[in-house]
Amino acid sequence: MKYPPVKSCIYCGNNQGNFGDEHIIPFSLNGAMILPEASCKTCEKETHKYEHTVARRIFGHFRIKYGVQTRRKNKRPEFVEIGTIDSAGNVGTRKIPYKECPVTLIMYKFEECDYLKGNAEEQTKFNWVPITIFSKKELDKLIADYNWDRKMQFMAVPNEFARMIAKIAYSYIVAELGLGGFSPHKQLIDIILNKSDNISYLIGGDWDIPPPDPTGYHHLEWVAKITNNSADIIVQIRLFPAFETPIYRVAVGKIDLADHRQRTNFNNKVKLALSNSTGEIKL
Repeated sequence: MKYPPVKSCIYCGNNQGNFGDEHIIPFSLNGAMILPEASCKTCEKETHKYEHTVARRIFGHFRIKYGVQTRRKNKRPEFVEIGTIDSAGNVGTRKIPYKECPVTLIMYKFEECDYLKGNAEEQTKFNWVPITIFSKKELDKLIADYNWDRKMQFMAVPNEFARMIAKIAYSYIVAELGLGGFSPHKQLIDIILNKSDNISYLIGGDWDIPPPDPTGYHHLEWVAKITNNSADIIVQIRLFPAFETPIYRVAVGKIDLADHRQRTNFNNKVKLALSNSTGEIKL
């Protein structure tokens, strides 16, 4: 899906020069929603840092095994080296095809963000828990076939992952409402651009993981919680839901219902959602 071009940077506001296209969900994670001409080179460099880290550190093996899209397909390795230990205790290594090596996906569960809990903004501890997503059957087969030593290494990158989640949420709302259609939280932009580490104020999620969705498509939707003359914009994200992945929620900003443009834009979105609804309204 391709949205209308922005022709300015959605992060810093620069409207001079050439702007790159933004994949709302990163291209490296099979993102297909594109916001054209939406990021300047300076901001693109900042967001690329953590998107690249997440693509390699969290989803590297996953992307190879399941054929997730890449711009460098001819550079993908065909084999992976694993540690081995045989019944006599002899230790070694072995190269096996990536397709035969099961994926162990390390992701994170986040506590609900402070904003949605009604807490004041302050520098708080970012509470996260790593989770391991794997198939025991596949791991047992790896042990039986190759004497795998059961050892794995991973680098925890929860901050980088959270920044990517923030970027997905913000760019999605810009695509849906336009830059003038809402007022983003400045703190969120600072997190996206690596200027703030106060992640838990606006970015969070659920401790409980819902059942897998066999369709496997990314889940991305937003809701508006109306109070008096404003509405809080909350984006809910679930990546690769076929693999029992967590849900994340981001408080992106507010819609000023006293502002004619923002109110009209919001009302049109609600009418469109109602016209396409079969009982449950999703924006």
